[in-house]
Amino acid sequence: IHLGRDQWLSLESYNSIVSSSKTPKKFLKNLSFAVFGHDTLKETSVTDEKCNSEQNATPKPSLDSTKLLAIKGILIIYTV
Repeated sequence: IHLGRDQWLSLESYNSIVSSSKTPKKFLKNLSFAVFGHDTLKETSVTDEKCNSEQNATPKPSLDSTKLLAIKGILIIYTV
């Protein structure tokens, strides 16, 4: 299916995410894993800023903004 912003996800993956997600928060988490992958989510941040709890940490690179906008768009449709 088309998530928006020229981002695609297989219908099988999308249906699996929808059926296993009882809340919008869980839907967002599962969709993020499907779009970005676990390793990418582990190594990046949404804001591209340094973590406040770790003073000496270097900022992680930000996630792809196009994919983020596609996820936000489909989340709005899911919650309506």
